[in-house]
Amino acid sequence: MTGAAPMRALVLGASGQVGRTLLGELAASGNLVTGLSRAGRAPDGFVLPGIGWCAGDLFGAMPDIDVDVLFSAGPLDGLAHWLQGTRAPRCRFVVALSSTSVASKAASSDPAERALAARLQAAEDAVLRWCRAVGARCVLLRPTLIYGVGLDRNLTPLATLARRLGFLVLPGASRGLRQPVHAADLAALMARVATIDAKLASCYDLGGGERLAFRDMVARMLAALVPPPRLVVVPDALFSTGCALLRRPVAGIPSPAVVRRFAQDLGVDDGAARRDLAWAPRAFQPEPSMFTRPPDQEIAR
Repeated sequence: MTGAAPMRALVLGASGQVGRTLLGELAASGNLVTGLSRAGRAPDGFVLPGIGWCAGDLFGAMPDIDVDVLFSAGPLDGLAHWLQGTRAPRCRFVVALSSTSVASKAASSDPAERALAARLQAAEDAVLRWCRAVGARCVLLRPTLIYGVGLDRNLTPLATLARRLGFLVLPGASRGLRQPVHAADLAALMARVATIDAKLASCYDLGGGERLAFRDMVARMLAALVPPPRLVVVPDALFSTGCALLRRPVAGIPSPAVVRRFAQDLGVDDGAARRDLAWAPRAFQPEPSMFTRPPDQEIAR
């Protein structure tokens, strides 16, 4: 932030796939960055100079916080719970991650997924309501499928299973469109949003740099692994039967609701983010490290 006073920033979800990258983005720009952890220190193995830490639990005891910008890259319901508590922070701007799951899973056949969408919607409403009440600016970012540092719950589990088996099986109908978003692009965007003075919308949908069918996205990922596992496409009925038989004993087997979503288009219109936030995400160009859980001592940049 050349020519500007350093930003006092607190990062929630600092050890997650976006938060750990965001810490580096903010610190590299000369900001005064603090991460939140229950222990009040960096998690074991984290190595990133210039980051302070404070102790707190979003669902428990929290310290008095006074910052310029509050970044939330963790569970949104945790942020909402804290903001509505008796020791809510003082800040002028909240930049928080939500998810397109708030819409895509609202009508899911899986009760747990419907409950997740409802929790997200309730958390979004609570955060926006709190910000209006205290006069703080707020931008909620709703990305599609996130990948990039081996901590996602979508592609990395599939890559792990494929590495173990030497192949991965998908149903023939898995042609629903996806727009995978790299975690580093999200982190860079969050840092940039906090510097924008213009009037912004309260929520923005975010897609990646290209749209591609689910099976093509997975095929591209598998081709990048070393050695590359084989992709096997089978009839839908056979795949469903196999999942039903193997789901319990084999980790990584998707639920029926997830399988049905393989055929659904989950792309978004992110034109508003491209216009207002200069959102220009990268295309999906996978590398093996993007789907390998990082050693605890590394911070993805």
